[in-house]
Amino acid sequence: LMGVLGFAAFQIAPIYFKSYAFENAARREAHLAAADLRTGDAIRDDVYQKAQEIGLPVEIGNIKVQSETHESGVNSLDTVMDPSAAPHVIGRVDIDVSYAVPVEFPGRTFHLKFQFHADDHHM
Repeated sequence: LMGVLGFAAFQIAPIYFKSYAFENAARREAHLAAADLRTGDAIRDDVYQKAQEIGLPVEIGNIKVQSETHESGVNSLDTVMDPSAAPHVIGRVDIDVSYAVPVEFPGRTFHLKFQFHADDHHM
């Protein structure tokens, strides 16, 4: 029994570590993309590339990105000093990802399913 549990932990633990690293990377990407005002396609490509680097079988179609920009309701120093200056524009990014990782056991394959949301609203 201990051997079976050890084998299962050996198979599953690295997947959870990779998933955790991927989710953190997607959260960082959301914050950076909002600051850089990147398009949804560019953000999706970056998130997909990170999944590939980490070694997770994420399909690009399972990465949903909403990216928008709008004028801030807060005046920047530039608009206070020069009312004709362009308004301060801020970005908003929401990323939703779902994927499954196959885990091979003797005689059977299981799929660990993951799903998360990342955005630039919270640190």
